[in-house]
Amino acid sequence: MDPLVAAQILEDLRKGTVPIEHVEMFSVGRCNELREAASRLERVARGQSQLSFINGPYGSGKTHFLGMVRAEALRRSFAVTHVVLSSQSCPLDRLDTVYGALMKGLSTPQCRDRPAFRAALDAWLSTMKRELIDSGAGARLCRHYLSYYECGDGCFTKLLAERMPVLGGLHCDFATVLTAYFNANWSTDADIMQLCERWLLGEPLPATARKRIGRAAHRAYPQNVDDTVALHAFGDAARIARSIGHSGLVIMLDEAETMPSVGRGGDFSAFTNLALLMSASLRQWEAVFCVYATTPYFEQAFNRHLKDMRDAIHDEQAGDWIEREFHENRCNLALPGREDLLKLAGKVHGLYQAAAGNGCPQALPKPSWVKKKAESIADSIGPSGGIRDFVTALVREIDSFRSTAA
Repeated sequence: MDPLVAAQILEDLRKGTVPIEHVEMFSVGRCNELREAASRLERVARGQSQLSFINGPYGSGKTHFLGMVRAEALRRSFAVTHVVLSSQSCPLDRLDTVYGALMKGLSTPQCRDRPAFRAALDAWLSTMKRELIDSGAGARLCRHYLSYYECGDGCFTKLLAERMPVLGGLHCDFATVLTAYFNANWSTDADIMQLCERWLLGEPLPATARKRIGRAAHRAYPQNVDDTVALHAFGDAARIARSIGHSGLVIMLDEAETMPSVGRGGDFSAFTNLALLMSASLRQWEAVFCVYATTPYFEQAFNRHLKDMRDAIHDEQAGDWIEREFHENRCNLALPGREDLLKLAGKVHGLYQAAAGNGCPQALPKPSWVKKKAESIADSIGPSGGIRDFVTALVREIDSFRSTAA
């Protein structure tokens, strides 16, 4: 294990946060749950869409499990995005805000430890270039008998859709922006490219800027990303991901239990948006896996809003359908048993040993000492104690030992 990686994981654990990266290095248990997630990923890779509610009490390891699913998805060549919902900064009653966060949080197998948005956009450009320009199709179909590089009259807008069928299946605004981005790239118009990138990241643009994008695409100018556009954009992002060689798109929405606390009527909008997302996941999108992390409290709020959710998608039977899908696609995470906690203690000790190679003090407790402390902590927090409390307490004990020994 890389000493720098081990040291960073330990620093996150000291803060009581759960690192989403490299979780496979300190994971125990969850074999059945991970097997089910892998089965769903296989179905998504075949073009189906799936949704799953990871349900568990505080400290049961929901965020850690999302990290395990993320690692498995990246191993299977999926594009993955992980967003922590928040009643303040990223509420589900604002799908446009959630969309922007999803784009900024995108990861791919090639960019798993840094933002992948720009790399994915570059990969799309390269794919389009191969299909259109390197194939020679552009030079043959220009009505002015010019090459793509020479013609500035938009002869190739229709050709883009013909050579890249994925564009024809996108929301009109999304397709317009991508077409403008492609045209601007080959005419080296950096200003238009930057405007397109800002739109794709969900940033509101003034009408003058959006008109410039429309002119660059030889199409009507796009509206800003609102809830309606965002709902289509989630599915569009999956289509783009598949067009550049990924198996599909995994969308992880963490801490969904914050939805009922939005307040000021926002909880109504949040749950109606959830209904729309659930409907799109199972009826409209292709190759999208939506994963929500929730607590038992979330189910109570979900049931209270069933009528609102049914009305949101204008389907008299949707109340029963939504409720059924929620329960059938729920994965309940139980609190870890004592043996799992002791195994986890050994993993944490291994992180310290690995981090010691990065110039950390060499004084480390023996495995027997760590096991004894782990048993004591497990007994003190009891059967209802969570993984986070256990790990935080264990890290505190080991840090104290090292400080005293130094």
